[in-house]
Amino acid sequence: MYRALTAAVVALALLVPACGGGGGGEADDRQAEGSAYTVSLPEGWRDSTDDEAADEVPIKFDRLFTGDRVEGFTVNVNVIREPKPDADIEEIVAAGQKQLEAGFGATDLSPPDKRELDEDPAFAYTYALDQGERTLRGEQVVAVHEDRLFTVTLTAPAEAFEEQEPEFREILDSWDWK
Repeated sequence: MYRALTAAVVALALLVPACGGGGGGEADDRQAEGSAYTVSLPEGWRDSTDDEAADEVPIKFDRLFTGDRVEGFTVNVNVIREPKPDADIEEIVAAGQKQLEAGFGATDLSPPDKRELDEDPAFAYTYALDQGERTLRGEQVVAVHEDRLFTVTLTAPAEAFEEQEPEFREILDSWDWK
């Protein structure tokens, strides 16, 4: 039901250590356009969707944004767009959390928190995921727009998560459905 989301979590845990990170550019480079939205990227972030390393992941990201490199891991935000399952958003979020926990060993899942993504109802939750000797923290925001499911995920090393969260909020706050 929520396959792409959970696969994206694991794929990024494997992929992003190989990606370059940070090093944003001109102000125009800070605007990114997805399949049904635009966002503004924080300073130092870039759209890495078309990078060679992103092509090696079995999931097709709608967008992949990369930020700072922290202890060998590139902080990232990915966006997955898929057809909306035949369920309401609360059921989708609950199923996604169960898959993260049972299938990928996610721990410390927070209860879903009601949010909005450019005025559309959304839910957000955080989790931890062990990757060998490193613990990653993530936050996922799940929304439905025009019968499509959008999952926006921040992934960062646990020790850098709180520092990166304001930049994630900046991306989410700039979200504009087109």
